[in-house]
Amino acid sequence: MQDRAVPFETEDFLAHMRRANGSFRLLNRTVAGDRALDGHYGHERLRDGLSVLHSDTVSLCAMETESELQPHLSIKLFFAGGIEAKLADHTLPMPTRPDSRRAWEPVGVVCAQNEPVRFWRRVKKGDRIRKFNISILPEWLASGDVFSDRSAAAIAAFSRMHFALSNWRPSPAAIAFAEQAMRAPVAAPHLHRLQMESCVLMIIAEAFHAIGGDTGAALTRARLSPAESAKLARAEEMIVEARGHLPGVDELAAQAGVSANTLQRLFHAAHGMTVFHYMRKTKLEQARTLLNRGEVSIAQAAFVAGYGSTANFSTAFRRQFGIPPGKVC
Repeated sequence: MQDRAVPFETEDFLAHMRRANGSFRLLNRTVAGDRALDGHYGHERLRDGLSVLHSDTVSLCAMETESELQPHLSIKLFFAGGIEAKLADHTLPMPTRPDSRRAWEPVGVVCAQNEPVRFWRRVKKGDRIRKFNISILPEWLASGDVFSDRSAAAIAAFSRMHFALSNWRPSPAAIAFAEQAMRAPVAAPHLHRLQMESCVLMIIAEAFHAIGGDTGAALTRARLSPAESAKLARAEEMIVEARGHLPGVDELAAQAGVSANTLQRLFHAAHGMTVFHYMRKTKLEQARTLLNRGEVSIAQAAFVAGYGSTANFSTAFRRQFGIPPGKVC
């Protein structure tokens, strides 16, 4: 196991990154002394195709880098702090803290890639990031026969995508497992590795469950009758077209020609969530698309999403995507 306290001397840090990934490139750096990071870093290979990297570091200089990541499945837990990072031009969500007096709200990210993708990262001096990253290679998934049962169809489909990114809010249990895995060894090395692997497996199980909840709902939708699918589609269309005022459940149900209880059942079957949560998620995604295209201001995006307050919109947007609306580009 590589487990060390830093500061990393800048040149040592760059050399370390190049050894870890030959495609690593430094795009830009603001010289500020000869140190790059301060904090703690650890890396361990648990089995063939399964490894863990964890760190709690503060940047001592501004730096922009990029590298090419080879095909793998990764599960990332971000506990505190934040940096700018993109995978294949998709911004990675970061922890949120609406009030500096409150604790950070961690975020979990699952990424599947079956072709090399670009990883871009930019940090400013003083940026802190505390994270726990699990890297899973295809051979580990194959050796464990992870997707042999039909119930794993959604997770298997996700892992086979050219590129897929999904985030969820990790449970207190997942956070506790990661914290335990990151602690300094308190047992013999072979026992510590077993303890660490058990923690990692529990986190993987939760991440896969989160994926199944998203894509599994789409598979469930295929079992709706044609009449049910048509009624659901009418309600979905009404949600998409709404601006400012968002329709209530009774209003949507009347438009779809079903009862409110039936409508809730259809949304649970198709999307795995209530009508309200589907509506909020859809309208926030609409707002993000419009902001990304530069077609609306933040106030206009808030209106599209059904928020009367830009502050409330910004809070909900950051909770959903990990970045404030002003950072969408």
